[in-house]
Amino acid sequence: SVGMVTKAMKYLIENNHIVKNKRQRRFLNEPELRYEWLKSYGHILARYHQVTTYPPVDNWEDILLQPGDVWGGEVAATQLTKYNHPHEILLFSRHQPVKYSIGHKELPPLKVIKPFWGESLKIGQPALALLTIAELLLSKDARNREVAYLINDKYGEFNTLPL
Repeated sequence: SVGMVTKAMKYLIENNHIVKNKRQRRFLNEPELRYEWLKSYGHILARYHQVTTYPPVDNWEDILLQPGDVWGGEVAATQLTKYNHPHEILLFSRHQPVKYSIGHKELPPLKVIKPFWGESLKIGQPALALLTIAELLLSKDARNREVAYLINDKYGEFNTLPL
């Protein structure tokens, strides 16, 4: 909404993330801004996620993704690192999942989260890495934190990750 854009711009200017001059809007310290976003993700964005839970997935790789769908959390981490086997299946999507093979009841459910970004925005590799790190840190799981560090080493630029 327009009100949120105004608030966001005010925040960015007050915290010296963008210049005040309206004709020369540019980010001043992108790494610091990304770190700030990472620290704030859990208590500002994630708490408003609209999550729909579906039956367990037999194999997450068999789910047919629709345009704009983005894997999140442990699945995205698996794709980025080839290191872990996901225990939580998280998909950012504006759609219901297409028919998929339902797995054993002890497998994790498919969680679909409505994306918080605009429909026309395409998520590139740096943004996916940042989102994945944020989701992994949000889990408070030591294994996920280790994978978050691996992703940061490969795609990020942070010396350390927030607690």
